[in-house]
Amino acid sequence: MPCCSSYLVYQEGASTDASSETLFTQALVNALVIVGVIIVATFVMVLCYYFRCIKVLVAYLIFASVMLLGYSGGFMVMTALQVWRIVSDYGAFVFIMYNFAIGGALAVFWQKGVPRIITQGYLVLVSVIMSWILTKLPEVRVYACVQRAAPRMCGPSRPRSWHVALLA
Repeated sequence: MPCCSSYLVYQEGASTDASSETLFTQALVNALVIVGVIIVATFVMVLCYYFRCIKVLVAYLIFASVMLLGYSGGFMVMTALQVWRIVSDYGAFVFIMYNFAIGGALAVFWQKGVPRIITQGYLVLVSVIMSWILTKLPEVRVYACVQRAAPRMCGPSRPRSWHVALLA
């Protein structure tokens, strides 16, 4: 689970004889770390928008999209190749994933001359890759993340509301 381990303070399976309270506490700490990263990223994006640093914001979004499509998408494809026992050349694999990532960023952010179906296809693939990454998190941690994140993102005085107010 290398795609998610950097956000987990406590690794699953580290202590096999842990009580349910300990597991819940570890899941809650992991959820707080993940939600904290999301909250910090949201505040940074709102501050960039508020101070009119649109080029920085767009550059970050393009970089994040390229990394999501290239690295995380490559991890997903590599896992599929291993499951189906398909042999691939490393150079060809990197070349294909690089082109896939750059093509996706161009299709999503530079829409001139790109058919709408291509853009929508890449956006669907971004959703699929993100969903696949979330399935790699242990179930308890996902539920704890959702439990911690839902009230924070939906409340009337939360970053999402501030962002919407800035856009209005």
